[in-house]
Order: sequence, then structure tokens, then C-alpha cells
Amino acid sequence: MHWYGTTTDAERVELGGELIRIFSDLGLDMNSWEAHAFAQMMNNFYDWRKDLSVWETACLILNVDPEQFKQ
Repeated sequence: MHWYGTTTDAERVELGGELIRIFSDLGLDMNSWEAHAFAQMMNNFYDWRKDLSVWETACLILNVDPEQFKQ
């Protein structure tokens, strides 16, 4: 999946909410995040680091190592 491309703003906000849920399920405190705010942060970081995957960008925002979630 790509953050930009054929995705709409509404889809990116929806994905932001899903990422919040996933990280919360993984034990991170995501109570202060809202879907639209996370999506906006993803937009900002993705503009800067297009070389990262959506998952890696989300981890960068939260300052967590994406490697710790690999099985």
C-alpha cells in the first residue's frame, strides 16, 4: 500500500485510525491520537521520507523501532 497515489484524504484518515488501533493493540499508548491528526502527521513525514513504507513511517512518527514487530 502507498500513502499517496490513488488514496483519498478520507481513506488516509481511515487508515490513520486503523494504524492507531493496531499500535494500541500492540501495547502502545495511543489515547492522545485521533485519526485525522495521525493522518496529517503521516502526510508530513511521508512527504519527507518517501523511501519508507507506510508502516515504517508510522513507526517513525511514534519513535518506535519497526523491527521489534517483525516475527
